[in-house]
Amino acid sequence: MVPIVLLNLFAQNLKADLDAIVMSPKLRGATAGILVTETDGTVLYEHEADRRLNPASNEKLFTCAYALHVLGPDFRPNTRFWAERDALVVRSEGDPTLPYDALQSIAKKLNPRRKPVKVSEAFRAGYPATWELDDLPNRYAAPVYAFTVDRASLELWCVNGKVELRPARFDIGIERVSHTGPFHDEFDVFHHRLKLYGELPKTDKRLDTLGLPDADFQAASVLGRSVRFVTEAPSRPPDFVYTGDPIKETLATCLQMSDNNLAESFLLMAASRKGDLDDPYGQAIPQLKAFLHDQVGLDPGEADMADGCGMSRHDWVTPWAINRLLRWSLRQTTGPMWRTSLDHPGSGTLTYRLKGIPFQGKTGTIDCVSAISGYLDVDGRTVVVSIILNNFACTSHDAKELENMLVEKITVNLSGGTRRALK
Repeated sequence: MVPIVLLNLFAQNLKADLDAIVMSPKLRGATAGILVTETDGTVLYEHEADRRLNPASNEKLFTCAYALHVLGPDFRPNTRFWAERDALVVRSEGDPTLPYDALQSIAKKLNPRRKPVKVSEAFRAGYPATWELDDLPNRYAAPVYAFTVDRASLELWCVNGKVELRPARFDIGIERVSHTGPFHDEFDVFHHRLKLYGELPKTDKRLDTLGLPDADFQAASVLGRSVRFVTEAPSRPPDFVYTGDPIKETLATCLQMSDNNLAESFLLMAASRKGDLDDPYGQAIPQLKAFLHDQVGLDPGEADMADGCGMSRHDWVTPWAINRLLRWSLRQTTGPMWRTSLDHPGSGTLTYRLKGIPFQGKTGTIDCVSAISGYLDVDGRTVVVSIILNNFACTSHDAKELENMLVEKITVNLSGGTRRALK
């Protein structure tokens, strides 16, 4: 039996090390919620762990766990097409990765005369109501539709001294406002107008990444000359089915690259399994919360969401909620796949962070919010870590450095014989 004095010494050392970081002047006036536990829930360190905080992209952990539970790891989205006498009919239950070149190929095969297109979708969400207006032009705030193209995104390029949009211009108007000074652009997503200012670079270069407004209409416009949205699709077997990648592959892209459009699509794809969503978020969020309560065991006061990716300022969770979700996910049959889907040092959002630290998890960043949660493996032992920082006045870089210091100190305290002392 390990002497109690050794257990107490370890707890005192860990607390002293982590408390010193939490008391950094850079976090003065901020709120820090931190929880470190064993996989059985035994608390190793706790600081404001029941505090309700904005999780930023740590929100994706909840959404992806929900989608994985509802859809299963091998689920592959299907988009169905019917070449009818008067129109090409499309039925989509959600596939955010449907590529532009696939739509071109389908149009050539099924609709060479470019008849009108009728589109039936499981959901048409557009922009979640709680997103900030100044985010909407950007790719990270791409609108959400069941039928879409290339994750509702496009790129602005300078090629041979001229601007072009990739994969296509769609119906976006481009205006050169000025030709001098540093280059920048302004994108009006509501009027589909892109204004360009300043001098173009002398070499070929990607200038910006943008969200594609009305992405379902834009995708359908690739297929035919006019577009109409309908509620029904033909009852006969489709003439062609486009099958997307399995969830277990896109899940890793979502979590490691922190892709907001994928996270929102996962939420609505999972929720629409029970039927089309007339009020996408009004119907999907209650289903997500029911999953968290019924399956994960969260109390209603531990998490509240307004979207699926964490961009909304109306999202809040506690470190305890993230901890319970991470421990629950480990116990599922999909646990090993879930862990490999998470980010790790040297890749994704952790490319330049936590080098040499055996960590798998998820980061999160919006203005004055930073978070990191996941699993830390030391000497064959796994602990669950959740760190959420809100309302700090320091830079985001400094906040992340403090998170790195916390994870590194936990690692140091767990190594060097502490595994035996804690058993």
